Amino acid sequence: STADCATSPPASSTSPTKAPSNAASSWNAPPPTWSAPSPSSCRSPRLVDGLVAGVTAFRSHPLLHKILDVDPELLLPYVLDRRGASQDALLGLITGALTEGHADGSVRTMHTGLQARSLLLVAQSFTLSLRTMTDEADPELTETA
Repeated sequence: STADCATSPPASSTSPTKAPSNAASSWNAPPPTWSAPSPSSCRSPRLVDGLVAGVTAFRSHPLLHKILDVDPELLLPYVLDRRGASQDALLGLITGALTEGHADGSVRTMHTGLQARSLLLVAQSFTLSLRTMTDEADPELTETA
């Protein structure tokens, strides 16, 4: 169920205080009694699909390409100093999707404003900096991967 996505194992089960009895055990792995829900059951479709579509649309927009190629400094105030009207509008959309995800259990319930801002920062980094992390020689590291 999607409600399983909003919960995590008890803190005591993910923070071992003694050495594991099995030498092959990993300190970072959850104990065998807990298993993470499958990613497909944890999706908030409106949120995930919206973020992916938004980043894809921005990345393919000719105006963004022109700004990044000719005058990337134009974007600096919006990345470093202040939010613009578009960012506020996107925060509103993300907040709405998070609220839906909280209601249906597909998104962990936390401070919605913090979650929305965090997701917008991640989306902005993919939009503006993706090409710095691509490698055309590796098909799994291209912009379209």
